[in-house]
Amino acid sequence: MNPNVKSKTGFTLIELLVVIAIIAILAAILFPVFAKAREKARQISCVSNLKQIGLGITQYVQDYDETYPVCRLGDASSTPWHSLIMPYVKSTGVFKCPDDSDSTFVSGTNNTIPTSYVASHGGFNNSYLYGGPGPINPDASIWWATPHFDGQIAISAVQSVAQVIEVGEVKSRTDPEFWDDANDSQFINHSTLTNFLFCDGHVKSMHPTDTGKTVNMWNINNVTNIGDSQPGPASSGLMALLQQEQQKMQ
Repeated sequence: MNPNVKSKTGFTLIELLVVIAIIAILAAILFPVFAKAREKARQISCVSNLKQIGLGITQYVQDYDETYPVCRLGDASSTPWHSLIMPYVKSTGVFKCPDDSDSTFVSGTNNTIPTSYVASHGGFNNSYLYGGPGPINPDASIWWATPHFDGQIAISAVQSVAQVIEVGEVKSRTDPEFWDDANDSQFINHSTLTNFLFCDGHVKSMHPTDTGKTVNMWNINNVTNIGDSQPGPASSGLMALLQQEQQKMQ
């Protein structure tokens, strides 16, 4: 036997255990990173959806005398704003957030438009939680909308287009607009943030409470309550709702 020829041996048990331990440690470190990257990609896709929706609304406004679409018409189907801007958006896919697992559809769309995104409006009476009219209100001909401040809103009526929410994202909401109810304002969660489209077309990922801390971003005048002469933070009632929804996202 040639003493210069070394015998071939496999890994020892200790070496295998060390390799397995290293792989396990790397997996524990990298898997959360991959999960965060995947969630960030979904959030970015959602932002892209909202930007396309914003472009559709802007084109609608340009074609209809500088007025926003109503959140729902007073026709037999209560046609929602999603359908009104479809000629500009041209795809129902932009209305689906990747993080929204809900399989229902917006009312009045014949089961064609997903429920991820709803419009910001001020409700149908002066005591409504959001403190005043939003940019996208229901048709004034709807029985529960009159004789209050609902109906089409002119873009010139918006106090600060960069600080007024136009569209937001929610889950399990088949009606086309926000309401002052915790069951109807369940924000979609992107790592404790949710996406909002503003009247100037920009989209921002925010904590829900940040939409009301400095100024009330939920009505066209950024005021606390309708009739206030100066912009101000959201009412205590709205802040309580936003805080409640934010806690669900932690």
